[in-house]
Amino acid sequence: MVKVNGWGQFLGLPSITVEQQAFLLIIMKNGQKGSTQEEIQQRAEEEGIYFSGAEILRQLRELEDSGLVRFSVYKSMERWYTVLEVA
Repeated sequence: MVKVNGWGQFLGLPSITVEQQAFLLIIMKNGQKGSTQEEIQQRAEEEGIYFSGAEILRQLRELEDSGLVRFSVYKSMERWYTVLEVA
């Protein structure tokens, strides 16, 4: 796991891994609200990033712990679902 330091650390943001940077970009692809974990996995694979669902969830939880993303629960007509928002 490679930690990335740079402008984020200079600005007081936590350092994150290259994989986590990629996940942030995937989440932000359609604006600040992200998608469900399954949609993120599909987008990651489209970008050539192959992780299991468990690994993606672990990376996302670490991003949440660092304060960079947050999980939000929304309700559609059919069901409740979780999306990610970039903080």
